[in-house]
Amino acid sequence: MRGEEAPIAIDVGSRGVKVAQVITRGERLVEVRCGYGQLPPGFVWAPEKQDRPVEEALARALEQAEAKGRRAVCILPRHQVTLRFTEFPLARSEEMAKMASLEAEQHIPLPSAEMVVGYEALGAPRPESALVPVLIAAARRAVVQGYLSLLSAADLEPQQITFDGLCLFKMWQSQAIDPEPAFLLDLGARGMVINLIEGGLLRMSRTVPGGGEDLSRAFQSDFGLSLNEAEEMKQARGLTVLAERKAGAVAGWAEVLAAEIRRSAMAFATQSTRPTRVYLSGGGSLLPGLDRSLEEATGLRVSSLFPPQNLLPPQQGAVFALPYAASLAASRARKGEALNLLLPEAVAEGKTLHRRRAWLAAGLAVGVALLTFIGGSYATLRHREGILSRTTPKWESARRDLEQAGVLSEERNRLLSQADFLVTAHKGKHYFLDLLLEIHERAPKGIWLTSLMMEKAPAQAGKNARILQIAGKAPDNKVVASLVSALSEIPGLKAVNLQSAKAAQFGDKRVVEFSLSCELGEEAEPASAREAAKKEEKAE
Repeated sequence: MRGEEAPIAIDVGSRGVKVAQVITRGERLVEVRCGYGQLPPGFVWAPEKQDRPVEEALARALEQAEAKGRRAVCILPRHQVTLRFTEFPLARSEEMAKMASLEAEQHIPLPSAEMVVGYEALGAPRPESALVPVLIAAARRAVVQGYLSLLSAADLEPQQITFDGLCLFKMWQSQAIDPEPAFLLDLGARGMVINLIEGGLLRMSRTVPGGGEDLSRAFQSDFGLSLNEAEEMKQARGLTVLAERKAGAVAGWAEVLAAEIRRSAMAFATQSTRPTRVYLSGGGSLLPGLDRSLEEATGLRVSSLFPPQNLLPPQQGAVFALPYAASLAASRARKGEALNLLLPEAVAEGKTLHRRRAWLAAGLAVGVALLTFIGGSYATLRHREGILSRTTPKWESARRDLEQAGVLSEERNRLLSQADFLVTAHKGKHYFLDLLLEIHERAPKGIWLTSLMMEKAPAQAGKNARILQIAGKAPDNKVVASLVSALSEIPGLKAVNLQSAKAAQFGDKRVVEFSLSCELGEEAEPASAREAAKKEEKAE
């Protein structure tokens, strides 16, 4: 039985590009395809620039993994993402997204025009407050665009953009570990990500400079080795050298790591909550003696956090932990529930592409059915013609079959005409979706639309005129006035009237609840939509 292929997860690290693709069969994991593409020594990628080495490394990683499909998930490093942990009232995903954007504008120090905002609910509403714990993430548009350009160069289709700290948390969640307060530590080549888990929820995620490359230079300094020799010694002996001799730079590196963990614990710990464990992940987590050194320096229990060993051995699991976690989470996430830092225009383009593919698939299905029918009819006719040439007494029966084939051919032409009519009629129904997208793009910041309803206009307004009723909330009357002005500029909308605007309480804030109406004349509708409306009226 063939497994289902999850999206391809891509992690651009300091030394290379890692990809992983999870294969599932039902709820069971059956395989993980992994690939690695080496980057040039000392290379530093700036996502804002389209660098050839990264594209080539990604191509090698995809080839090595033998990844299938085009859907892809990109993993941003924690230092390129700004986070805020907060709580929201329970609401629909569209309203939660608007609240996240408003919260980001107020608390994340990036211009709104230069950032992409995403959110994820981290758990169920709290019984005492009915508020949902939420993680808000923001990244610079230029950084996100760099990752999208990388996917485009590899002919991959973007499905999600997330970040490494959240992937580390998702892997911890997937293994159903005891939810005691703990640290999740991903040790990379040039930096470390420290997550704090409490009550089964992600409470903190921070990045710390100084990874495996700094430790290699410490070995080079303490033992007078070349950089390559220091790297080999680090991998072979690790922090066990601290028990054999005084190694100042290596000991300093270990102390900085322990100090960052202690600092994180002190910043979060209370009288009732104190982390008790550290889970290690990443390529540096296999460093000999690291677990014992951390236990002695912090007093916390230390263990590893890798993918299951029946899928990947520890050495490989440590390196591919983040892309494995991202691919697994993408395969299990429901639409709209996972944090996604895709550009809004990329999301809209993806929806349009999906819609076009659906129409193409439907057209191909109709074509295949027609070809099958025609091919079957043709084969039948040829067979009966042969019988006619050999058997004179059956000539009359063959003639009747030919006449019936003519009737079937006319029926086929009639069905083709009906198919063309249905295609034309359905195209017009996308107009309302396009109008909603135009309203969304022009609406000023802070507007929450809660209701949109299309009604027929009175007879004197025009035979096919429609009235669009809109209701929502805004921070103040000035923003409501801006919305009315913005709607008036949309081609095809006219007579935008504010029907009501009154102050109301929304949580701990004062907002303005408003309602307005807009008239859509015949000129606002595509010709195909007007023809469909006329036929509906005749049917009535």
